[in-house]
Amino acid sequence: AHSGCAVASVRWSRGLRYLLTSGHDGRTRLWDVRMGKEVFCMGFGPRSCEFSSAVFITGERYIATTNSNVKLSDVSLFDAATGSPVFMKLGLHNMPVHALEASPVDRTIMTGCDDEKARFFNIEDKNM
Repeated sequence: AHSGCAVASVRWSRGLRYLLTSGHDGRTRLWDVRMGKEVFCMGFGPRSCEFSSAVFITGERYIATTNSNVKLSDVSLFDAATGSPVFMKLGLHNMPVHALEASPVDRTIMTGCDDEKARFFNIEDKNM
């Protein structure tokens, strides 16, 4: 699923139709479970990446992703319908992001990072 690289995270959509997988190849893939096929691939391309994560947010309108590449370590947002980038760096972190979780009720995400901090972030603050 991830070009010979380890799969680091797997998330179901609320409706159980889609799966998100993130791999050590620095990419996140959206899979249609019913069709058994990849819908699209998002991310930074092949890079050295020890961990990555992805979650659906805001009623599955967006996909938030992270990876541990030092130059790109941050949270990125993609349109869940097209895979197109919305924001490639939200400016949350300057060190590798290890954890990512989304609120089930609003547009808030929480991250954990090598800088020993956990941060809350509301994507509405980005004027989407």
